[in-house]
Amino acid sequence: MKATYWSIFLVASLFLAACGNQPAPGTSPETEEEKMHREHTNLADNLEHKGIIILEEQIEVPREFGQQVYTFFTSYLSLEEALVKSDTVAANNAAREMKFLLDLIPKPASGDKAAKAWANHKEGYRKNLTEFLHVQDLEEKRSHFSHITEFLYCTFKSFDMEAGDIHVAYCPMAFDNKGAYWLTDDHKIRNPYFGDKMLKCGEITEIIP
Repeated sequence: MKATYWSIFLVASLFLAACGNQPAPGTSPETEEEKMHREHTNLADNLEHKGIIILEEQIEVPREFGQQVYTFFTSYLSLEEALVKSDTVAANNAAREMKFLLDLIPKPASGDKAAKAWANHKEGYRKNLTEFLHVQDLEEKRSHFSHITEFLYCTFKSFDMEAGDIHVAYCPMAFDNKGAYWLTDDHKIRNPYFGDKMLKCGEITEIIP
């Protein structure tokens, strides 16, 4: 019986560690900060490897561009919430709205570098939103949502739009422990990759000012 209790305790401990909600006992804040910095350096490198342009420094863009991107982000939050609730109908509606809003975003009048980055992001949004609406399986939709998130992360990192604090959340267990990110406008964890199964699994790993 003692062995059974020990096995249950061990499994529970591993699960909590994988979710990453708390640092390991005895871990210093400096170590956690260094770990976070390393993860996000790797994130930027990984996104560039995928062919997503992420500018080294934010470029200022016209106010209208920033406002339209934030409206686009608001629909993204609706899509995210629909996935949290595993609501396919609401998710499709939000994705359709995002496709419509995408064409309302003007080109950033800030030089060739900004224009090239935005063209890259816009193509990625359009491709993944189209695929999101095409596939029927909820897990496939979540996969395309993760790609949309990657492009949106790069948009907020590349352009200075005064959009307020964008919170970057990470779930290490998504997609068979490959891990995946999502963006939110607050510090609350509501996991769009698992919904009610593991609603609180994840952590805020970065805040984009």
